[in-house]
Amino acid sequence: MRGRFATAVGCVLIVASAVIGPVFRGPNVVTQSSLHGNLSYVESNTLLCPALDAGSSPLNGVVTMWNSSSSDRHVTGIVSNGLDDVTAEWDIPAGTSLSINPATYLPKTNLTVRATINGGGVVGLVRTTTGPTSSVPCRSVGTTSWNVAGLSSKDGAVSRIVVMNPSATPAVINVSMWSSTGYSLPAPYQGLVVPPVGQVTLNLSNVVVEATDISADITVLRGRIVATALQLEGSNGSLVRGADAPATTQWYPAVPTDTLENVSLAVMNPSSVATDIRVAVDIPGFDIAPLRFTVPGGASRVAVVPNSRIPSSGLASLKVTSRTPIVTALAMARGRLHRIQSPAPLSTELVWVGSAGIPDAMRLVADAAGSVTFHSQRHGVVRTRTVEVTAGQAITPPQSWIQAGRGTITSASNMSLAAVFSNTAFEVGLDARQ
Repeated sequence: MRGRFATAVGCVLIVASAVIGPVFRGPNVVTQSSLHGNLSYVESNTLLCPALDAGSSPLNGVVTMWNSSSSDRHVTGIVSNGLDDVTAEWDIPAGTSLSINPATYLPKTNLTVRATINGGGVVGLVRTTTGPTSSVPCRSVGTTSWNVAGLSSKDGAVSRIVVMNPSATPAVINVSMWSSTGYSLPAPYQGLVVPPVGQVTLNLSNVVVEATDISADITVLRGRIVATALQLEGSNGSLVRGADAPATTQWYPAVPTDTLENVSLAVMNPSSVATDIRVAVDIPGFDIAPLRFTVPGGASRVAVVPNSRIPSSGLASLKVTSRTPIVTALAMARGRLHRIQSPAPLSTELVWVGSAGIPDAMRLVADAAGSVTFHSQRHGVVRTRTVEVTAGQAITPPQSWIQAGRGTITSASNMSLAAVFSNTAFEVGLDARQ
């Protein structure tokens, strides 16, 4: 039986006595000294964090919340798998981060965390911790549409989408799908109701069997949702952020180009008419002609690396532009390691949570020339550093900012940020306003 929660507009008010399962306080919490990031504009006191698995699954992982404010924050969370719920409570001192493993509280699959916080300034990230790790942001607001590309059910692969409803009223969704087998409107996913303050799991690999390039479009008929995709291929797992809507410009700031890497761009073109795609490739010190493709309506894939135009020289940043709006994902393979990456969030205000520690490499790219300011605090000293950037040319953030562990970036232009750990793990900068 599912627990009941009282809910107010804009936040989830958790009634502990009405939730099935014990209330935990304190275990499995890691706090790290950190920095105040001046995130006073992060006013929401609710975070919705989908989705992880438990046990030995490659989709096991942690939820990390950073308290960027100058005041301590108390967090009441619900760990759920859609059937069972457990309530837990944590404290995050000012300027520190907290990481929890949801499987400690509920050893199931499709685990989500709903956090209610007694104040603003807190941002969150979900990250896998085994194999080629990946991450997705927690959200404070829902969306009325959601799209994803690049999933697979081939050779036993499992693809799922976990959909959360942040409100106290039911949400209703329609799901359409494209794949190598064609277009479909799965009957169970038409007019599907997502319970109030609840969640549902869409098992795409049960609907589209032995298919590649699975893409999904979720249209919200009533309410709002927060969604993420989970892709499981043998010992490899990827959390896939997806996109709120198709777009004509998408960024991948940090893409490996070495000879061991195979990178392809999965595309979902929602139009019935073919569209042209241009992929601008930036590697410092090289002048690379853009890659150009024409993709049909529906789901398809084009190869990016290896490519005779792209030198094997560290990390490249990719800017994908299209004549009409599309949804994309990068599918990356390195031997037996496979992972899927959505475009990095694009915003004038980015947050770096640093859930996985100090990266091996980090790249930031802006869509227009101008000033970019990095904010951090270390050993009680507030630091800011402003640098000039050229449109479309990736830079490495200041080393002092990277070593601080987490911080914020502001600019008049839209920016995207990504970091790489040993060429197999990725973490992106978060849009501070989501």
